[in-house]
Amino acid sequence: MNCDRLRINFIPILAALCIAVLSSLPIASCSAPVSDGAMLKPAYWTGKLSTPNAIIMSEKQIQSYNRAIQTAMPDTVVDLEKYPQTLSKKQLMTLLTAASFPKEKMYSGGTPVGESFYNELRTQINFAAIKDSNPIRYGFTVTRANLRTFPTGKGVFESAEDREFDLFQETAVDPAVPVIVLHQSLRKDWFYVQTGNYRGWIPANHLAIAANRREWLDYMNSSRYLVVTGNQLLIRGNGSGQSMVFEMGAKLPLAQGNSNDQKKKGFTVLLPARNQYGKLYFTRLETSTDADVRIGYLPYTQANMIKQAFKFYGQPYGWGGLHDSVDCSSLIMNVYRSFGIMLPRNADQQEVEIGKVIRLENMDYGSIEKKLLLVQPGATLHMDGHVMLYLGRDQGKFYVIHSLASYGDVNRPNDNGTLARVAVMKVVVSDLDLTRRNGKTFLESLTTAKNVVQ
Repeated sequence: MNCDRLRINFIPILAALCIAVLSSLPIASCSAPVSDGAMLKPAYWTGKLSTPNAIIMSEKQIQSYNRAIQTAMPDTVVDLEKYPQTLSKKQLMTLLTAASFPKEKMYSGGTPVGESFYNELRTQINFAAIKDSNPIRYGFTVTRANLRTFPTGKGVFESAEDREFDLFQETAVDPAVPVIVLHQSLRKDWFYVQTGNYRGWIPANHLAIAANRREWLDYMNSSRYLVVTGNQLLIRGNGSGQSMVFEMGAKLPLAQGNSNDQKKKGFTVLLPARNQYGKLYFTRLETSTDADVRIGYLPYTQANMIKQAFKFYGQPYGWGGLHDSVDCSSLIMNVYRSFGIMLPRNADQQEVEIGKVIRLENMDYGSIEKKLLLVQPGATLHMDGHVMLYLGRDQGKFYVIHSLASYGDVNRPNDNGTLARVAVMKVVVSDLDLTRRNGKTFLESLTTAKNVVQ
């Protein structure tokens, strides 16, 4: 089954967002995502917990956990404050050449991608501008921005018909996210940037450049801020007629004058904006009175984890954050960051062994079941290229909530031994008897279960 579309591995340092491997022969199964009933309500699952509101980690413990992630994965989850202020030619070249162009036949706009397309991208990467010593710059996103593998907004796909799985789409970044600007394209219309957990190209007009590092640090480290606790927050910009989109877990520094009961009349937030020269300034904007936000992060409890995940239920699947929505790993990342927990962006990177980790690889069905009985709801369950949030056991089956692209239809085997694709393309609740297109169940395909604890 390809739970989230096979992604060709032409980017060595960046794990696929949500992929699946095709192999082996199908086995019988008739499981499908849950479509109705009590199981689609978070209260059904929180009601099964013995201590749903017990604090799993304190704020101090979460900070310690974040430091452990940064130590274990320094090139993936980055401490931006400690980032070097200059890069050597070798360092910058290494970053810019980490992503290689696909060797397989690809399509853009329904037509094959030719070598001239890649040659133009090589030109725009602007290697000639790299010096022996390259000072970095500091900035913030001023709108929701797509982070791309290469400096182009053109989608690249495996087939002429595909419009969903753009292989140059890495992730989407909220407004007001701090970035380190490492390089600029030849036409100066793209910046190569480092965020807290990703690196790639962003349109230059989606960033504002800070006057200096101190201005950048002061805003990034604002002591009072809102956290988006809904699946999404829209704030209408001044006179633009357009809404700024923030996803769950986004931080919005508060303007002076807000109080803890301000929600009754909306909060005033201070957001970065970009002048005509691309320079940073700040603007005050209002949230609506019914906005799903709070001052500071949510308490990290099992009940809150499950409630947060269900706020995404039914949303469309969004590969790399497309459609202002979530794929499997961004759903997990957003749920956890609403508690202040930093996770890598991609599914396979989120499997890093920091926390209470149970390895499940190469075990038989019965052994995996026994291991899962030790796992607490709210854990992440991992298989190749896909990640899910564990809800618990019900009538002998194990259930998860996840952003699912597709699964395999056991009633429609292909000639090559794989199963026909059943498109789902949304956030669903399912048991682990769903079948992958390789014929294995999700449960048999599990590699890791992880409770995020210190």
